[in-house]
Amino acid sequence: MNRLRSSLFKRTFIYTFSAALNSLIAFLLLPVLTRYLTPFDYGVIETFLAVVTCLTGVIMYGGTTLIVKDYFVVAEKDRQRYTGEIAGFILIVGLITVVAGELGNWPGGALSLVLKLDRLLIFLAVVVATANAVNSLMLTILQLEKDPRRYALLVNSRTFVEICISLYCIIVVGLGWQGRITGITSTSLLLLAVTLVMLRRRGISPTWPGVLRSIPTSCSSP
Repeated sequence: MNRLRSSLFKRTFIYTFSAALNSLIAFLLLPVLTRYLTPFDYGVIETFLAVVTCLTGVIMYGGTTLIVKDYFVVAEKDRQRYTGEIAGFILIVGLITVVAGELGNWPGGALSLVLKLDRLLIFLAVVVATANAVNSLMLTILQLEKDPRRYALLVNSRTFVEICISLYCIIVVGLGWQGRITGITSTSLLLLAVTLVMLRRRGISPTWPGVLRSIPTSCSSP
């Protein structure tokens, strides 16, 4: 019982510390970024991040909920295929969202006028959202497997790399909002590659055939 409590406390501490560290770093960097970025730059960045947040929820379509609900219910021999189907579905929805974004911009850039972002930024927002959705799937698996060390490493390394690239692009290269978005996009793609490698090492690959069979599970009653 004491060992269980100690393990639970350790995992809780690591998860909480990782979240707090991300918030602390962002807070400490605020004075630095305000020196180099204009209010217009912040407006573009915040709009971009808001669109990314909304799209991430759409692209995930309850993927992490499916994993939490069924990860230990599905037979172990079928778990890899099941997880691969969810990962594949996320990537398919991401691709569909890219196409939808392009079609939405076709009649005179209508979508860009609504979101106040140009076509390239909308495309990058979809890419980042797709990468974030796959990354969230991996983080959920690490939590289910009670692996807080890899969880913390993945979360904190993302923050560190993103901030380093952003600061380099903004301060050294002299970019404004472009530098911040470059940091966000580059880090998301890098973490996507790392996540796919981690899934592959678990014998999990995004599965295309039959991927839509996992959709009804999210709507089924417990």
